[in-house]
Amino acid sequence: MRRAALSAGEARRIAIAAQGLNRSRPARPDLRHVRRVMADTRLIQIDFVNVLVPAHYVVPFSRLGPYDRSRLDELAYDRHEWTEQWAHEASLVPMDTWPLLQFRMRRHTPRPTGFADFLRARRGYVNAVLRQIRDEGPAAPEDLPPPRGVDSRIPGAWIGTVQRAVLEALFGQGRIAAVGRRENFTRVYDLAERVIPGEHFERRLHEHDQRRELLTRAAAGSGIAREKDLADYYRMPMRHARPRIAELVEEGVLQPVTVEGRGDMLLHRAAKLPRQVEARALLAPFDPLVWHRPRLRQLFDFDYKLEIFVPAEKREWGYYVMPFLLGDRLAARVDLKADRRASRLEVLAAWREAGTRETEVADALAGELLLFARWLGLERIRVGRRGGLARKLRKAVAAKAL
Repeated sequence: MRRAALSAGEARRIAIAAQGLNRSRPARPDLRHVRRVMADTRLIQIDFVNVLVPAHYVVPFSRLGPYDRSRLDELAYDRHEWTEQWAHEASLVPMDTWPLLQFRMRRHTPRPTGFADFLRARRGYVNAVLRQIRDEGPAAPEDLPPPRGVDSRIPGAWIGTVQRAVLEALFGQGRIAAVGRRENFTRVYDLAERVIPGEHFERRLHEHDQRRELLTRAAAGSGIAREKDLADYYRMPMRHARPRIAELVEEGVLQPVTVEGRGDMLLHRAAKLPRQVEARALLAPFDPLVWHRPRLRQLFDFDYKLEIFVPAEKREWGYYVMPFLLGDRLAARVDLKADRRASRLEVLAAWREAGTRETEVADALAGELLLFARWLGLERIRVGRRGGLARKLRKAVAAKAL
């Protein structure tokens, strides 16, 4: 049977549309629109690097424009329509995704390395933590007493304290769930059965069915992808993903296609091919469209890396670089920082991608940066001199700001 064939441009348009990035932005985004973002992306990766604003708040902005960030928190922690769990990485997911992650909860490895030994040796302390939450209500690490006879600090571990590590372990195992975040971004936990609605908490599926449903959601959120791309969406090993993907192909959920110059891929049966894409969006480093770098190279010819952990003198692009989507191309990248004291969005560097038109990109990017700055509550933009697009962008920003 001959495979269907698509051009590279068609594949990009499918991927962008699947992520909800081709819709016109609402004049006044409300809860319905924020819900729609989750319906498109299937999950939102959580990250609290605060150079601009925590990255998970940027994902709806990329699709909706300026929206009230408290709406995201409302859906997750007030209305409990979403919950936190390990999905791609630490993520917000719809409540009905929680039972699909039970296989992962059963195999959760506590961190830091070797902490499982502490949990086994100190079962009494772990049970006391659970009793405190059950009897006194939601708790964060600072609300817990330290274990007796043990230094509560864990030397050299990012997780910090034994109290936090215990709560993180119970969270990863699905025994407790997040009910909020404090001002310092610390999770607040309650018993999972008091957070996850009964229909989801009590739902039991075979592990194969959990994986197959996650891969189906990954395929719908991707529109078009390779097997490895689908497995990465929920961070699933290929040895587990490949048999389930084969079933989805057999059932007609996924259709094998050939993309010109890109090789063989899989198309979700509900994927739509827009005639054109008029997207214009700054994308967080953890946006689902860009988080799997091999797919990004294959579909968009865009080589992207996050250099937060790279020493400053060795960075090629910058500390917090955001791709800029224009039409069906990733047309530029900008290194951004919020100077809150000066109420200024700093564009530390700006580059245009090959094959794009400098004036068009600079003008569109300037408009998006002004929108972004206002959403962040910043009054002005300063464009530095680094990068081939910087000079043109500086002029475009100045013209729009007048």
